[in-house]
Amino acid sequence: MKKNILLGVCLCVVGGLLASCSISSSTMDETSLSSTKTNTTISSLPTTDRAGETIVIPENLTKIVSLVPSVTQVLEDLGKSQKLIGIDNQSQLKNTKQEVTQFDMMAIDQETLLALEAQVVFVSDINLYADTEIWDKLKKAGVTIINIPTSDTLEAIEEDVQFIADCVGQHEQGATLVQKMQADIEQLKTMGESIKQKKTVSFEVAALPGIYSFGKDVFLDDMLVTIGAKNVYHDQTGWLAITEESAIERNPDVIFTNVTYIDDPVTEILSRKGWSEVTAVKDKAIYPIDNAASSIPNHHVVEAMKEMAKTLYPEEFAKLTFSHD
Repeated sequence: MKKNILLGVCLCVVGGLLASCSISSSTMDETSLSSTKTNTTISSLPTTDRAGETIVIPENLTKIVSLVPSVTQVLEDLGKSQKLIGIDNQSQLKNTKQEVTQFDMMAIDQETLLALEAQVVFVSDINLYADTEIWDKLKKAGVTIINIPTSDTLEAIEEDVQFIADCVGQHEQGATLVQKMQADIEQLKTMGESIKQKKTVSFEVAALPGIYSFGKDVFLDDMLVTIGAKNVYHDQTGWLAITEESAIERNPDVIFTNVTYIDDPVTEILSRKGWSEVTAVKDKAIYPIDNAASSIPNHHVVEAMKEMAKTLYPEEFAKLTFSHD
């Protein structure tokens, strides 16, 4: 259970904190971001990664390692499962029966990774900081390291999805995924803007004794704002360690949780001592949200947005329809 807590919290929280200390997708200088957007056409491959580093991607890409759950999922959705020879240990490929080596994202096996002789390895900041030595070895072996730092806005996530598709020569397929995502978000935004009485929300990504949530400049906050909700921690920035006193004082109308490392996170919140006067607890407005859809930053976040929107405002979002429904 401790390992699940570490992975679940670290993937979101540590990844976000590391990204804030380095170059994130949405805070790159304009030149780097422009390169990501414009140096790719239908027939060309990106020449810089999402951190602004120069990369050289082989034309005939057949051996890919993805150490990032969001990237692994996008590659599978693009039909590139057969190209994957190694993936993160949080992902399970659904569209292939081939055996694929899995890696602990917090403790990467150097020898195994080197032995795979991958052409490219997709990483995020959490991978880079977990083990710095391995990346120099891989580069010396001719492997291209492609860094996609954790994005903090929905727009940046859209750019990530397109970038991943461009890396594997699937520009049009990536554009289709992004266009569907944009259409779904626009529908949610339009409906969200019509909400007059906006509910206040606390979203827990870790439960007591160490509650974690987020303020602005985190993609989950962007998701809440888009659907017409108010994040009770929007006045703060980034991923947050929340004291129990602060959590009670914020008095949210609704509490969302995507915690999966305890059996019943909803009951755990409802049974907390001293929380009986918190509006969400008093009204029993505590709701679980799909963990994968709300914690893996790619085009599937719209599924979590739909879940939250219909939970918060069932009447206002009753006519919500998605392009993939």
